[in-house]
Amino acid sequence: MNKIMTVVIPAYNMEKYLSKGCGSILEGNKYLDRLEVLIVNDGSWDTTLDIARQIEARYQSVVRAIDKPNGNYGSAINRGLKEAAGTYIKILDADDSFDTNGFNRLMECLISLADEHKRVDLVITNMITVDGQDNVLKQKSFDLPTTGTFDISLLKNACRNLTHHCATYRTALLKEMGYEQLENYLYTDQEWVTLPLLTVASAAYLSVCVYRYLLGREGQTMEKATFYDNYWMQIDIKKHMLHFYDRFKVGHAIRPENQRLFETRILGDTISIYRVYIVKHSDRTDISELIKYDSYLKETYQDLYVAAGRAVYAKKLPLHFIKWWRKDTPVSRMKCMLLRKSYIYAKAARDMLRSMTTGYGN
Repeated sequence: MNKIMTVVIPAYNMEKYLSKGCGSILEGNKYLDRLEVLIVNDGSWDTTLDIARQIEARYQSVVRAIDKPNGNYGSAINRGLKEAAGTYIKILDADDSFDTNGFNRLMECLISLADEHKRVDLVITNMITVDGQDNVLKQKSFDLPTTGTFDISLLKNACRNLTHHCATYRTALLKEMGYEQLENYLYTDQEWVTLPLLTVASAAYLSVCVYRYLLGREGQTMEKATFYDNYWMQIDIKKHMLHFYDRFKVGHAIRPENQRLFETRILGDTISIYRVYIVKHSDRTDISELIKYDSYLKETYQDLYVAAGRAVYAKKLPLHFIKWWRKDTPVSRMKCMLLRKSYIYAKAARDMLRSMTTGYGN
């Protein structure tokens, strides 16, 4: 029977977590005969590969362990996509897990779409963020139609907050567009929810929690120190996506609605880069990286450069901080400094309030 879903699990030194993540997919799954799981070992030096092969031996018709040299997250995704045989494809990071019931619901939805011969490029589902004790920290859902497919123009707001945890794609869509994630970099998962916007033609929303994202694991790339020390990678990733766009538009007619979605996402991510460098973590980042990126946008992507200059810091704080920073006058520098200090004081107050609330709750 044809596989309806491929789950790609990129794994690097995940011996502590891999069994749990795979168990959330395989144990209690009603549709194992329609499922393919590819565990891509990215050059781990612990027992990750051994565990993957044990799981493969137990679920021989479902699981395949793939071993490759280390090339970071993007290389593991690229290998998984190349090998994928399922009609749809979804990523599970090896330290995370699925909600088993939610994943069964997603499988049911995909099988139903196939049985009805409905072609849907993107299926969006919900997620939760949990800590090491499985306490729910955050929930994410979307204000989208929950019946049938919908016009992708409705994704304009959702695409700003869409993460790879919530996205399931039609595999052929990614292969046909020549999707390729940047290798040897961290944080390239954002490409998974940006580049396909250039070609997605139909979408559906299943308002069910499927993904359980673990926050707070030791050594996690989202640890603040790691994240901001490597923040320069965000700039290179944005450049890679813009270069992909340049190549893609040469041989493809991009529909206006796809163009708008891609531009919305790229602009939002670009503004976030300025926000981090100028305001949030100017003490942990090298401003020269932002100066070079700003010049690059001005010379190469004038529309994006101008749009970023019009951006405000936040809806409730409509300050043109990028415009101030670009002016680089004594007055504008003072404005940026005051905004920085306001952010630091506000964050300290929030942290204090949070600790007080937690204390009373205990």
